[in-house]
Amino acid sequence: MITTIRDKATTIDLFRRGFYGNSIRQWDTVEELEADSFSGRVVIRGRMLGFQTVYAIEKRKAIVMAQCFSGGLDSYYFNEYVPSPIFNAEIMRSERGLYMYYSNAPAPMKIALAGAPLHAFGLAAKVIVEQVSDQAETIWELLDKFPDHVIEFSCFGQAVGTLSWRTIIWEVRFY
Repeated sequence: MITTIRDKATTIDLFRRGFYGNSIRQWDTVEELEADSFSGRVVIRGRMLGFQTVYAIEKRKAIVMAQCFSGGLDSYYFNEYVPSPIFNAEIMRSERGLYMYYSNAPAPMKIALAGAPLHAFGLAAKVIVEQVSDQAETIWELLDKFPDHVIEFSCFGQAVGTLSWRTIIWEVRFY
């Protein structure tokens, strides 16, 4: 049983296996992406912190672009593109109680949190999560299971992902 998620590789693996609930399709390699019949847009993500994520690119262009990246073919992976979320958040329990760093800006998480960040504490954070997320119970369970971790999630205006819910929990990470 995992009690601490200390690296990006572990959180990516747990996400891919559906440990956090709703998920999206992912491909570890160019070959996997090429072999899949999926024809929608994709996102190119890095396995290391600091990678410049590429959003909403056509599958064929993503395959060509990825082969030009430095860092080798194992430094990134792909996932299906979902429309911009309407809510993005990182939530955690700290020594001062529940804390949430979030944004209502309709944009991918990195962009939304950089451009329009908001903060909520305690009961206010709990109420906001209960109002915007159809996976609030899963978020509370993950916070209980992984104390001292941050839960990163997005909410969408429509059903998305493998379970057709409006929320995707992207990662759980130790801080």
